[in-house]
Amino acid sequence: MSERKASIHINPVKSTSEQHNTRDQELDYVFPEHTHENEHWVSETIADREKTIKRLCKQVSGRKLQKNAEPIREGVVNLQAHHTMKDLHKLKEDLEEKWGFEIFQMHIHRDEGQAFKDENKKVIEPKKLNPDKVNYHAHLIFDWQNKETGKMLRYARGQMAALQTDVAESLGMERGKRRGSDKRTANERLSPIEYKVKERGKELAELQAEVTALEQKKNQEYTRYCEVLWATPGSSVFAECLAGGEVEAMESLQIVEVGELEEAIDLQSRELEENERDIEELGREVERDSRAIEDLEGNIQQCEQQIEDSRRDNEAIQREIGAVEESIRDEEENQRKLEEAIERARREIESI
Repeated sequence: MSERKASIHINPVKSTSEQHNTRDQELDYVFPEHTHENEHWVSETIADREKTIKRLCKQVSGRKLQKNAEPIREGVVNLQAHHTMKDLHKLKEDLEEKWGFEIFQMHIHRDEGQAFKDENKKVIEPKKLNPDKVNYHAHLIFDWQNKETGKMLRYARGQMAALQTDVAESLGMERGKRRGSDKRTANERLSPIEYKVKERGKELAELQAEVTALEQKKNQEYTRYCEVLWATPGSSVFAECLAGGEVEAMESLQIVEVGELEEAIDLQSRELEENERDIEELGREVERDSRAIEDLEGNIQQCEQQIEDSRRDNEAIQREIGAVEESIRDEEENQRKLEEAIERARREIESI
């Protein structure tokens, strides 16, 4: 197996990140018999860290954390088989010293990858993780807040390219290729569903190529078969059809060759039908995965809309509360003026 190159890909943390990283979430692409080989280091939960970030932002800047801020982010780092949590702690120290963010969770996963497959690229059951195809990687959870300003840390694209280099040097790995301005390289990680769809697409393309080759072979054999049927057994034409022109070597051939050709064509036809069924099933799986992605995106949009609706409702309630408070203050002021008038009237009566 070729040595993996270094890579880190950072995105805003997801609501399911902790469940995914600790394997509290059931995942169909994980090999559970290897989950015990994973390693975890957690100094604080994401929820608790988010509260700390919001509180500091209010203290330092006097303002609440902006709704579109991304204070907690997740980086996925390529690893090699020999890397351990000790290596990640070194990486944590190296990066924090230079970049200013804080890493408060680290998770090494050794239970993802590809299963053993047969010569036809089909997964061998029961499904087992191929030790040469293990997807060694780690998830790092970042506190992305500038502790002096309370705002988010900001880096230019060129600086983030330097981060890739720092990761490679700290882990002792070869740096991945630099990506172009408009292309995503193979080193940029895909989500599990995207990766599965991509791999299914590769298998589909391979099967389609096999089907094309079998179709061509079938047509060639069928053409040869038809030529044999039209030729007279034992004649030079019959021998030439079977031998491709080598008459002397085929003089002893019998008509049983036709039956063998029929069996070969029938076998190839069955193999072709099986491959076509496999392609259809792969297509359905890719379609199901695509629908799952669409459903997930729809759920995210629905949640975002619900959050926005709740925000507007909350603002309306706050406005109503403000109006009530203003009305109470007006009533208190009127009460105070009334009491002052009563007091003046009392003093005037007493003076008479």
